[in-house]
Amino acid sequence: MKKGILLLCMAMLCVYLKAQTLPTGFASTDFIAGATWNSPVGVSFTPDGGKLFVWEKAGKLFVCNRQSNGSYTRQTTPVIDISGEVGNWHDYGLTGFAFDPEFAINGFIYLLYVVDRHHLLTDGIASRGYVASTNQYYAATIGRVTRYKTQTNAGNLVAINSSRKILVGESKSTGLPILHRSHGVGSLAFANDGTLLITHGDAASYESIDGGTDVNTYYVDALADGIIRDEENVGAFRSQMLNSHNGKLLRIDRETGDGIPSNPYYDAQAPRSAKSRVWALGLRNPFRMSVKPGSGSTLPQTGDIGEVFIGDVGMGTWEELNIAKAPGMNFGWPIYEGMTLHPDYSRLTVVNKDEPNEFGVCGGRSHLRFTELIKQDNAARNKRIYNPCNAAQIVRDNVRFLHARPAIDWRHGQDVARVGKFDGAGVATQPSIGTAESGVTGAGFRGNSSSGGIWYVGSGTKPFPEEYRNSFILLDYGGRWIKKLKIDYTDVITKVDNFI
Repeated sequence: MKKGILLLCMAMLCVYLKAQTLPTGFASTDFIAGATWNSPVGVSFTPDGGKLFVWEKAGKLFVCNRQSNGSYTRQTTPVIDISGEVGNWHDYGLTGFAFDPEFAINGFIYLLYVVDRHHLLTDGIASRGYVASTNQYYAATIGRVTRYKTQTNAGNLVAINSSRKILVGESKSTGLPILHRSHGVGSLAFANDGTLLITHGDAASYESIDGGTDVNTYYVDALADGIIRDEENVGAFRSQMLNSHNGKLLRIDRETGDGIPSNPYYDAQAPRSAKSRVWALGLRNPFRMSVKPGSGSTLPQTGDIGEVFIGDVGMGTWEELNIAKAPGMNFGWPIYEGMTLHPDYSRLTVVNKDEPNEFGVCGGRSHLRFTELIKQDNAARNKRIYNPCNAAQIVRDNVRFLHARPAIDWRHGQDVARVGKFDGAGVATQPSIGTAESGVTGAGFRGNSSSGGIWYVGSGTKPFPEEYRNSFILLDYGGRWIKKLKIDYTDVITKVDNFI
């Protein structure tokens, strides 16, 4: 029981939760006595519970070892400190961590972080102008994924610096673009098949409707440095581009950083390209994700990674919990927010310069608009996209062009939460939970910062009460709450209860 509360508390709502009345059978406790922390952003237990990893936003990773009485003691020496490389500003820093599925054998760990621009431009080398005390924040840069091997040295678990391997972001043009103060790097997780999953945001401005060339962003330097291509200067619409890392759930080989051949848009001629790494698209700020335990195949070649639960932070109205359960799903941002069209982005006429119209010039342009390349979900699963100048011509026919609605969305400022259904004609509807049409028991709720969550399957020596078994524990940082969701085997939510 302590493990679950710790995971939730340290990851998101620690200070707030201490003041709350906990459900029967739960208690709040200082799990690691005597330890102080500097903005911890995540925790992860090894499968046997013997080690607990805690990573701090500034770039330090610590390990805490379980003692015979069940408590944990933090190792004084960090496993690794990459604070000199990490850009620790606004929402950014070391946000993602994972240990290898075979960590007990190979000792590999994986880190996801924003690179300090000064470090990026100098490669951290003094002869190229690097000064350790210099930081360059609030500027165009990239997110990076690195792997290190760890070893035990004088009783301490430490990373071997010489083992450093960059999997994503070995150069300015191959990283995860960062063009604003938020909507960047998110989480790392392993699928059951051993492939490494990454979430990354759209890098667009949250201060405006960003359709490209937005003065609130760092697009000028991003273009000059090759962080983005000219075609990617489309703001939030990068989430809809296959040839962009932005707004995506990515899936890579943990040895090479290449995309996986069973990814939906893999290109054998360019295995390190963005489209070769894309598993799902149409995300805004997918800061936290988790994989349902036991879901998916153990074989990478099957292309079945199970169910990935993604908390996607909304813009002005709706927060989302998305479930990526098949290759190529498109969660709709920025044309859609939540279940329905975004009132502003859906009206923009921005052209996707990576998507030519094979039938020729249409409306004075040779390429299709982003809004012409996605349609609302429908019961028939009709995913055909037609030529805007000739409705008899099919220009696209792929799951990528069909809006994958969230499993649930919830509103800012009002107690309204919705699920996706269809009416008798097969048209998408979005009834509020608690109604007969929704099929979901529970009351509506509000929030403004979807924070994902974890599955609780009922294992351990001190399990939660039985009613928590096989539940998804959902969080909203802005709403300051935790809820318990019951979800059936088809990934349909059936019940929502308050947890805290």
